[in-house]
Amino acid sequence: MRASRCLLLFLVLAALIPGVRPAAAAEPAVESAAGDVGDLAAAQATLDELLGPQAGLEEKVICRRVCDYTFPSVTPTAPGYGTTCQQALGLLSTFVSLYASQTCNPDDPCGVATVVTTSCFYNVSLGVYEVRGYGVFSCFDTLC
Repeated sequence: MRASRCLLLFLVLAALIPGVRPAAAAEPAVESAAGDVGDLAAAQATLDELLGPQAGLEEKVICRRVCDYTFPSVTPTAPGYGTTCQQALGLLSTFVSLYASQTCNPDDPCGVATVVTTSCFYNVSLGVYEVRGYGVFSCFDTLC
């Protein structure tokens, strides 16, 4: 029974390949499949050559990394300090990035965004510029 299925698959594939005319040569082999083992063996060999010996029997699992935005995470609100507003914002962004890396794994944070909640101002008591905010991020996940 397996040989008949393989031959039938071969005939279908051969019909799809331009320039191949299997009908005249292969029809007698289909009608007398039990009696003509040579044609079946040749068909199986050709099928194995075209598709490989395990064609259709292996299932390939394809996995990929995706940024999972389904449930984004949020960092605690934190300050950023610096001698300039740019430095203060840079420190806040660094905090957000480190927090995301520790939460996800070092190589897995994605979609990291820093949200500023308090504009940059000069903190007189500390003698530095300050900005406050938090971060929103997601983590990479592997989907198969």
